[in-house]
Amino acid sequence: MLTTESANETLVDVFDGFLTWDWTHEDMVPVFPAVYGGKIALFGRKYHEYDEQYDQPGEDLDEIAFRQKTAQALVFGEQLGWMSADLTDHTMAATSEFIRKAAQLRYDMSDYINGGDMAVPPAIEGTIPDITGDWFWGYHVNETMVTTSAVFSSAWMDDTGALVLFFANASDEAVTFDLNFQGGEYGFAVTQLLSIQSRDENGVFHTETLGSRFVKTIDLDGESVLAIQIVGL
Repeated sequence: MLTTESANETLVDVFDGFLTWDWTHEDMVPVFPAVYGGKIALFGRKYHEYDEQYDQPGEDLDEIAFRQKTAQALVFGEQLGWMSADLTDHTMAATSEFIRKAAQLRYDMSDYINGGDMAVPPAIEGTIPDITGDWFWGYHVNETMVTTSAVFSSAWMDDTGALVLFFANASDEAVTFDLNFQGGEYGFAVTQLLSIQSRDENGVFHTETLGSRFVKTIDLDGESVLAIQIVGL
């Protein structure tokens, strides 16, 4: 596979994959995945473990950044991580379980990402806190503080019209919010019934049938991930 050093739109017809290591800024939106997702591979967010020699502000902010990057990469449809496999490292040890959950869920839902398209992001409502982490990136740049919502989300649709909604809580506290789903935004008919499957990294844990417009309350534990598969009946 041929890849680039960073994501570059002028090369999408030449390369198979694009490195996302410098996607380290606040208020990023997934324009690149929305346009080219399912056609190319996106991978390689750069993770830096806490290191006193670079005068980083503290390990706790580094752990938050690891979870933020992992959650955002998951919902953006990227391969997860460019990080050390050294579980004796403090930051890796503290965040490895969240990364494992996200990686397993992504693997289970990979058909939507690899061959599908990013759809309209899900409408979620509620009091959702912000979190701030140090997205330290280069050895010549010290802290790069990035604030995001604690909950990251996206929607991906495969070529059959089936939909998956991704949610990831990158904070260490539970968050409750409402999913306000309007099926017409995804091509479902007003009177159509939908099969709804909720799953985490361990598989499906709840199945129900709902109409194409519904409000569903979601309780998302801290450092957890969720996928909701929606298929028209």
